[in-house]
Amino acid sequence: EKGDFSSLLPHLNNNTHYLAHTFIPNSSFIIIMAPTTAQKLLAAYNGFYGVTLYHNWVTYYGPKGIMPYFLKTEGPVALMAWRMLGCLLLGITYGLLTAGPKDKTALKIATVGQAMMLPLMAMAGFGTDAATYAQTMWKTQLVVHAAMTYVGYSASQPTKTRSSSRRR
Repeated sequence: EKGDFSSLLPHLNNNTHYLAHTFIPNSSFIIIMAPTTAQKLLAAYNGFYGVTLYHNWVTYYGPKGIMPYFLKTEGPVALMAWRMLGCLLLGITYGLLTAGPKDKTALKIATVGQAMMLPLMAMAGFGTDAATYAQTMWKTQLVVHAAMTYVGYSASQPTKTRSSSRRR
């Protein structure tokens, strides 16, 4: 019967490379894979911000938000722009979750995007517009974001192997 994937469950339960799987009615079986710790970590980081930005940035990051990064809001244009960024972060998250252990493309995309955000975060944290930006939040985020960017960068580099010939 279409949509019955019970025959695949024993295989999934014995394979630690598979994360939670999703069933889509009248569609194919989708398996989300995140074989490396760096991919999982970056997916959680980007996915968290992607979901919250897509939902409503003011609720989470506005002046009265859960984690206020901004001291004022700018209306529907800002809402649309932040939601579009949320979509991009969710796309990056999907790429990280579906890339195999040897595919470094998603890691490189996430790392470049995150690195390009660092100067913007520094301007918000250390700039002169303290009336718009909650500078302490941005300074803290800058440290966390730099660490996450390093995780992506180091994981996206080729692994070093020992030379077969030893120097004596």
